[in-house]
Amino acid sequence: MKLLAVAAAVLLSLVAAEPAPPPAAADVAAAPVASAANAEGQEVPLPEYLTSETFEAAIASRLSLVEFFSPYCHHCTAFAPTWEATYREFREEMERLGIQMRQVDCVSQGDLCVQQDINGYPSIRLYGPDPETKQGRNFGQFPRTIEKTSENIKTFMRDSYAEFNDGALTISSASRKLSNEELANIIAGEPAFPKADDDNTPPDSWLVSFWPASEAQWEGKDGHPEFGQKCMDCNDYKVMWDRVSGQIQSYYKTAHVMCDDHKELCDSLDLKFEGRYENPEIVVFLPKQVGKVRWDYKGHLGSKSLKDWAMRLWESSRYEKITYGGLPDVMRHEFELPPGPVPYSPPLKNQVSVIYYFDGDKQSPEDETIMSYALEAVMKSPFNVYLYKSKHIKLETAMVQQSDALPKFINAIPGQDRKYKYDRALHVASTFTSKPTFLIFKDDSLMFDVFPAFAPEDVRDPVKVGQWIQQHQFPLHDELTNDNRRTYFNRSDDTNSKVVLTVVDLNDHDHMSKALYNMSAAAHEYHLNRQQYWFGEVESQRAKKHDKVDKLIDQGADHGAVVKAMMEEVPHYFDRDEAVFAYVDVNKLDNLSKKLKFDLTNYKVGDTLVVSRNQKQVWNTDGDGNALSSDPLRVRDVLLSLLDPSLVSPEVSAKVKVSSVASRGSSNSPYVAFAAFGVVAVAVYGYLRVRRGRRRQTTGMGILGNFEKKD
Repeated sequence: MKLLAVAAAVLLSLVAAEPAPPPAAADVAAAPVASAANAEGQEVPLPEYLTSETFEAAIASRLSLVEFFSPYCHHCTAFAPTWEATYREFREEMERLGIQMRQVDCVSQGDLCVQQDINGYPSIRLYGPDPETKQGRNFGQFPRTIEKTSENIKTFMRDSYAEFNDGALTISSASRKLSNEELANIIAGEPAFPKADDDNTPPDSWLVSFWPASEAQWEGKDGHPEFGQKCMDCNDYKVMWDRVSGQIQSYYKTAHVMCDDHKELCDSLDLKFEGRYENPEIVVFLPKQVGKVRWDYKGHLGSKSLKDWAMRLWESSRYEKITYGGLPDVMRHEFELPPGPVPYSPPLKNQVSVIYYFDGDKQSPEDETIMSYALEAVMKSPFNVYLYKSKHIKLETAMVQQSDALPKFINAIPGQDRKYKYDRALHVASTFTSKPTFLIFKDDSLMFDVFPAFAPEDVRDPVKVGQWIQQHQFPLHDELTNDNRRTYFNRSDDTNSKVVLTVVDLNDHDHMSKALYNMSAAAHEYHLNRQQYWFGEVESQRAKKHDKVDKLIDQGADHGAVVKAMMEEVPHYFDRDEAVFAYVDVNKLDNLSKKLKFDLTNYKVGDTLVVSRNQKQVWNTDGDGNALSSDPLRVRDVLLSLLDPSLVSPEVSAKVKVSSVASRGSSNSPYVAFAAFGVVAVAVYGYLRVRRGRRRQTTGMGILGNFEKKD
């Protein structure tokens, strides 16, 4: 029987990452331990595989990332080089932090893998010592929905180490079981429990997890849950959920619902869990005063991403009132920027603050209804976007101060060959609006955005407000990742906007300080030039309009013709031709290139490229015809030549050309060839099915598209 179990495990590991229970330890010999080369090219053997005899002592000694694998599993074989490279690159840092990476061969250690409830290969778990029992404890798995790249694994380990040191990994669960009546109250945005008549505190916010399981499975035996095959990863997700529920209990009440026992309730929430394999669903229920009660979490089922999302929603849904003096308390709001690089200190929050700006004396309840729609737009962003409100008139002073500091910062760029000064007329034109409206401020930036509200109905339009927040959600600069690439790039973009990408080394802090300064300098200078350009265009069109009216009057035209000419609209284009800046870690170029329509693999640290947001065009040479670097003046000239060639010298504009037209149809892409083969195969299969069917029939049965500001 054991030999049959071995055969079954090996067979399943060949065809899928979802094996049956592994065989016992004695039946199959362990695979040899691999090795990896260090920076000097010397062979560095990986640690010995853990066994049933060494496992408990190892995970009780320090924070441990453990890979459970089968040597016969295709997924494990494909992942092995990544694991080995991560160990090689991270080894010295692991020794310094006192953490480790270990492995378990589930063919030779089948009993151990059954004991640890390993249901798929490879499975990566985080273990560590429990401060109370001093024994090893499961702290959860590496999120299955996050790609297992070397950089992602190292980031997961660093984040886990920080949480472990803070005690956040070992906080007890605060999740509770609720009655149907209490759940119904939460879903309606009402208090879950009865309140005293004199209790004026708002209802609690609830973070609730819904599981494709029963209460009996949740409770299990001897405190160990026993989830069925339908929720094969629920043991790991419960560990994650217990940890998160304890960490956020100062902000949310948390509860868990077993949908096998509450099918009617879960069905009413469209949580039906009808697939073969299902994961828990997580939902926030806010008080009805917020305007929208239910918020579904759609991100990775990992503790950090869930907690970050929940905390951003909690803070933004409070609609906190802030003042001019309070801006630096909620973000890195600057009234001037240093004239050079500042030390790089990760992680960067890169916060974007959306502020509902209103006149306290004229505010109506109808105006306030837009807040919940603005909150929806804010929470759709993959960036650190937060929502506030303010009636403090000094916010207008803050914008004037930033507009005044902007040219001074740009003039201090080393080698600057242009001179700028504050233009009050430009400031007024670019900030002209009525109240209530929305303002956006960004960390470490002198640039801000003002929603164009020229009538009360403008700021009450959820579509317009949502589209405007979507267009201006980008931080001054941020890392381009698989999670936000669809936000940076938009196939339907018609605003002629660009994404400026710089290749960086996140591990080199001196380099990062210079790279971030260069991006900031280029972003600020192009922003001012673009505003000046479109302001000039608006002024020119206004002058033509006035000349036309004067000419009609001089010609004695009838009153109707004159009025018609006066009513002609002069559009404002301050939202066109924008440029957003991002950086790409040199260690992630290969992985990102698989997801984009242009190739990043041949770029090196310091290289910069300008990409149209629809990914149809790429520019990577400067005004001298050389490879474009992050030099802010070089980047400025490229962007200005794309805005209008007359803004730079003829020599520069002649050399700034499209270096490639991005396309997935390029013949040098193996993915394109594979996709083309797939299309042909499907077409042939469909054709044969149709022919087969015909034979049987004859022989047998007989809220950001751009919208324009207008005068």
